[in-house]
Amino acid sequence: GDITGYVRVANTALTSADPFVTTIIAAPVNAGGSRLEGDALSGTVANVPTSFTIQARDSFGNALASGGSPFQAEFVNLPSAAAGSVIANPVDNQDGTYTVTFTIQPEGFTGNVDIRVTLNGELVDTVTVAIV
Repeated sequence: GDITGYVRVANTALTSADPFVTTIIAAPVNAGGSRLEGDALSGTVANVPTSFTIQARDSFGNALASGGSPFQAEFVNLPSAAAGSVIANPVDNQDGTYTVTFTIQPEGFTGNVDIRVTLNGELVDTVTVAIV
């Protein structure tokens, strides 16, 4: 976003361009700075589609406003009926957020599922989601 700055000595402007406005842009996306958000991360119901959002951020915690980052979401510790893990490719919303929609099956399953999100193979976060 924009920021207004002042250059003064003894409360006197040093330039005729005081105050000045400059635009601050986010640095490149960073796995450690990015965040997972959404109600689905605190629990969901088996056989019901649900989703969460990845907010791409830089290493300073600034939210990115554009897309193009290769996030991946992997679901592990799934019920044996779902054999192995499932990879979900998040949908790029082109605004710095990515939506991951998923359904845990079979219907009636209860337990915990781990969701591991990575960016270029680097861990963003692992969240344990209760399936009720």
